[in-house]
Amino acid sequence: MNQKLRILHAPTNIANQMTIISKAQHKLGYSSYSCSFSNNWFNYKSDQCLNLEKIKNKYHRIYREFRFFTSSILKYDVFHFHFGNTLLPRYYDLPILKRMNKKMVMHYWGSEIRQKSIAERKNKFVLVKVYDEK
Repeated sequence: MNQKLRILHAPTNIANQMTIISKAQHKLGYSSYSCSFSNNWFNYKSDQCLNLEKIKNKYHRIYREFRFFTSSILKYDVFHFHFGNTLLPRYYDLPILKRMNKKMVMHYWGSEIRQKSIAERKNKFVLVKVYDEK
């Protein structure tokens, strides 16, 4: 039996890249799905949007992220993360996915990969999205 590889793209749809890659994978015969955790002002369309930006209570937001994560574990073979983010805060999902032998890809799209201390040496006006250099 030839089973399709099941791929999840999440959680941030920068420049609509998640959707573009997912659609291309569909054309190649893969089962690919995109899920944005928050809507953006460009209104890029993913297969699903959790609209976490609308949840004001931090614990309700984390609960929804965790629920999505647990429902995805058995559903997908490959987890393709975008913009330096994963499904759970502080990358808690990565050791779990590794232990379950899931394949993972981290796709960076620009400013989230820059280290502030290094970037400032080259450009004093630099903008970075992540200030934690760890």
